[in-house]
Amino acid sequence: MVVDGERSFADGVFSLDGDVIEEVESFEFLGSIIDTKGDCSQEIKRRLAMARNVVQSMTKLWKSKLPSSLKVRLLRSTAFALASYGSESWTMRLADKKRLDSFEMWCYRRILRIPWKERRTNTWVLEELGVEKKLRAYIVARKLT
Repeated sequence: MVVDGERSFADGVFSLDGDVIEEVESFEFLGSIIDTKGDCSQEIKRRLAMARNVVQSMTKLWKSKLPSSLKVRLLRSTAFALASYGSESWTMRLADKKRLDSFEMWCYRRILRIPWKERRTNTWVLEELGVEKKLRAYIVARKLT
């Protein structure tokens, strides 16, 4: 892979055992998208979209009479696990951090069945569920260990 436009060969052609290797802008490796710039925004958006689909498919569960604590545990073990897969290699910008935080709050609001028109602060939502924001902290902790 050529990183950020630097080439290691004079003619710009890569070959391995006589086969020419194609130069691409991005590729999927072990379930994660790798690009030449090292930007992970597309991968983060893709992961959050996959996790959002999982949360939406669990609508019956969110509407059930299960305790909120169990719903939060199920959310973290399914959607958050899917969203954070491969996060060890992510380089996160401020916009990506905000995107992760807003996804987490969106999930918690789904559990409490708060309509988007209803004005509730994030603090109120977290207190109502008795949880702390964990998704971004979890991803950062995985990167440091």
